Amino acid sequence: MNESRGRKMRIILMYDIYNDENQKESANKFRKHIISLGYHMIQYSVYSKCIGSHTMYKYELNKVKSKLPNRANIRVLMVTEDQYKKIELLTGQKSYNKLISEEEKYIEI
Repeated sequence: MNESRGRKMRIILMYDIYNDENQKESANKFRKHIISLGYHMIQYSVYSKCIGSHTMYKYELNKVKSKLPNRANIRVLMVTEDQYKKIELLTGQKSYNKLISEEEKYIEI
């Protein structure tokens, strides 16, 4: 890929939704929404998505913001794909979703 056109980035989305009976439906809707946008679960309440370049970040962020739950703590972080690949797993094992998200391929048009 030509460096001037950008490089693959990774959005990491972390959230806590205050889960009382009134918020359970809202939490489920938000989770389904981010999955429908192509996010993969890394671990509980932490999701990631590959994007083609840093210029797509605001567009992707606006899609997430379109259905935010009322009572939640949601954070996002953008890192390069190379930085993301350097995450160290200290204990446990990679989830199936993690393995799938690492295998995502892009077709450059």
